[in-house]
Amino acid sequence: MSIILNIIQYIFFDLYRLHQNILVNLGVSFASFWYSPPLFSIITLMKMKILIAILCLFILSPSAYPCTGVFMDKGGVRLVGRTMDWPSDKGSIYINDRGIKKTADIVWDGSLRAKWASKYGSVTFNMVGKFNPVIEFIIKVFRLKDSAPTCGINEKGLWGGGFWVHPPPTVKYPAKNGKTSLNNSQLLEYLLDTSANVDEATMNLKKVRVAGFNFGGFEADLHWFLADPSGNSALIDFPDGKLVIHRHPKPPVITNSFYEHNKRYLSQFKGFGGKEIIPLEKGETTSENRYVFAAYSLAKAEKENKLTVSDVFNVMKSATQTNVRHAQTSQSVTQWTAVYDLKNKKLSWFSRTNPKIRSIDLAKTDFKMSGKTRKMAF
Repeated sequence: MSIILNIIQYIFFDLYRLHQNILVNLGVSFASFWYSPPLFSIITLMKMKILIAILCLFILSPSAYPCTGVFMDKGGVRLVGRTMDWPSDKGSIYINDRGIKKTADIVWDGSLRAKWASKYGSVTFNMVGKFNPVIEFIIKVFRLKDSAPTCGINEKGLWGGGFWVHPPPTVKYPAKNGKTSLNNSQLLEYLLDTSANVDEATMNLKKVRVAGFNFGGFEADLHWFLADPSGNSALIDFPDGKLVIHRHPKPPVITNSFYEHNKRYLSQFKGFGGKEIIPLEKGETTSENRYVFAAYSLAKAEKENKLTVSDVFNVMKSATQTNVRHAQTSQSVTQWTAVYDLKNKKLSWFSRTNPKIRSIDLAKTDFKMSGKTRKMAF
């Protein structure tokens, strides 16, 4: 209840804190705000405040969204597999054109927001929140965002995915440092828009400050995995306020724990330096166990030269969560599974409600400079 009261207070009693920053971006001076009808400015602020409140209501807990990703890199084959575990089956595939001028969403600490233009077209998966009717109404009336990219591939073959992460250690994003900022939920969008490969993405990452969303006890803690057609890959963590880039992570697997934490856990098991038997069939699908299951299944597929899109779909089965088998702390099941062919710039997927495999060929997708984003239900 205290969290809800905090959100209400944030919406209705704290408009002043961000108004100068917003008005500057709108081209409205401080003086004109007070000496002219303020309705437009207040509505703009309210829209942004309500969006933040919706995000707060939308986030359930760090353990609520367990996902898994793998990167198959052998013999010139470059395939990425991803499961998306979510409470709701609502979502869309977005086709994002080149040439869209963007300003980062409002940052909770009032930092100056990053600006960029999309240099490359991309295709992204966006999950949509499971909102109550009141929130749905607010989203429609104020035309607010109801989703953010969870993973995607751009026309150069750069793939990126964002994954929820929980301690240990504690996730902490950098403090204000003079750079323009963007929220962690928008980092993937920025990297796919501006980067042709992993090297460019890591350079562009360092040009901005990534801000974490933290308000009223709600936190959105994310880390990211990147891969490109050359075989380059990187896992991006922010433990304790520091940017850590793990180049060519081994195994090339990501779940919902920090890389070093998962590596230590993996080392207990046979085939990875330990003596424990991998509980592949009966083990609980925690973040650590899914990391082990996916690492084992990926290594087995590569050893047996099972290197096709279908083979990666099979690898992802080991980490899939169902109504019968899922982590006890999770409120989610696997809503969709996707495989990205980075060299051929194709993606294929199926969903829990539609088992038919569908595909998009980026080489045949027109990312015309229309300045628009199109979407289709997945």
